[in-house]
Amino acid sequence: MLSQPTDGSVIAFSAICTHQGWVVKPGGGEFDCPCHQSRFNGATGEVIDGPAPSPLKKIPVRVTNGVVLAGP
Repeated sequence: MLSQPTDGSVIAFSAICTHQGWVVKPGGGEFDCPCHQSRFNGATGEVIDGPAPSPLKKIPVRVTNGVVLAGP
């Protein structure tokens, strides 16, 4: 999942909920799990509301010529 918390800053997170492995969905500045309603902050990946036990895994990305690429 990609997030752009500020202009020119792109962050990526795993789309897999840390509770039971369902795919989270973006919405309203956060990522939401449809299974048990865990909610994650769209800018940090931190848990807003459980039962997820830990934040979404951060994935390193970079922007080159306007294209988001995986890796440092």
